[in-house]
Amino acid sequence: MDVRTAFNTLHGEWAGTNQLWLNPQEAVRTSDTRLRIGPVAMGKFVGLEYTWDEDGPQSGWLLLGLGAEGAGVKAVWVDSWHNADKMMLCEGTVSAEGVVSVAGSYSFGDAPAWGWRIELEAAQDDGFEVRMYNITPEGQEMLAVKAAYTRVR
Repeated sequence: MDVRTAFNTLHGEWAGTNQLWLNPQEAVRTSDTRLRIGPVAMGKFVGLEYTWDEDGPQSGWLLLGLGAEGAGVKAVWVDSWHNADKMMLCEGTVSAEGVVSVAGSYSFGDAPAWGWRIELEAAQDDGFEVRMYNITPEGQEMLAVKAAYTRVR
């Protein structure tokens, strides 16, 4: 399945709850979140624009498109809080069930690069979930963000 097909039925407005874990030992931080999913550039891409709250209002954008020759998924992710003024380039797959998983990396200073994986999954009963994982240089994944949405319109 390609990314545009996976999102055909998800275009629209969504609202929900955003959960943020800065590390596994700290309590989860929860805020309201809104999400808009729709076609971009004459339907060649899918855009996900969202808002949430941490130290004030925050926003982000995930642009999804087909990989080379229609295989896999390419993505660009920006978020006002998570990656400030940097864009993260990501690559991944869409499962037969329509679950999108893309991954990129980031670094700070001379430290080894960390990974970041974003997973998008349509659930039953008109729900939609976004999960983001921090990945240590050693490959250990930790849930960093979980946003659960229901359709507004």
